[in-house]
Amino acid sequence: LKGMKFAVTGVLKRWSREEIVDIIKKHGGTVTSQVSGRTDYLVAGYDCGNVKCRNAKVPDTDILNESDFLELLRCH
Repeated sequence: LKGMKFAVTGVLKRWSREEIVDIIKKHGGTVTSQVSGRTDYLVAGYDCGNVKCRNAKVPDTDILNESDFLELLRCH
């Protein structure tokens, strides 16, 4: 995840928001509070924030659910 930029939104089942932020940072990624053109991935749980999900589509940010994030984590 080194060098990748993430945003997190919604309610996650497997991790708390703080835990997923720590995991991303531990693996060299950065976490921002908003989606921008520089965001690589939006990790979206249930009740995804409408603004973040909508903005993720504009800059072609990939939207990951928890399973997708886990797979990305395993590959890096």
